[in-house]
Amino acid sequence: MRWLALASLIVTLIASIASFVIYLQKLQVVASGRNPYAAIVFGGSTAHDTGNTDADTWPSHLSAMLGPDFAVENYGVRAYSSLEAMLQSLFVFRDRPPACALYYEGWNDLRNAHIAGLRNDYSDLELPHIAAFLRP
Repeated sequence: MRWLALASLIVTLIASIASFVIYLQKLQVVASGRNPYAAIVFGGSTAHDTGNTDADTWPSHLSAMLGPDFAVENYGVRAYSSLEAMLQSLFVFRDRPPACALYYEGWNDLRNAHIAGLRNDYSDLELPHIAAFLRP
């Protein structure tokens, strides 16, 4: 049953990415090119594309596909869940409202979904987890 839920989530993510790319291509038609539209990516390690150089990440490939009318900014961070992405959005959108944003979430939220006694802000799970990989 868990695999069925995971498969459903993966299909939903793929469909969301495809819809996002189509939406950006439609925006590209009307973009002027002088002031590129901001397309901002949020999420965990899959958005960050851990293990790749910046030029080889999928957000960089998306930027190349969209061309000079869009500036794709990647705010993905390892271990981040939708909670951290929401908080990031509050700060990023305040400074530069994007034309669109892509939230590539999943595994980190699934990991937290059924932990008994977990605080609403995940502070008893996320903070120690994130602090552990930030230490030198």
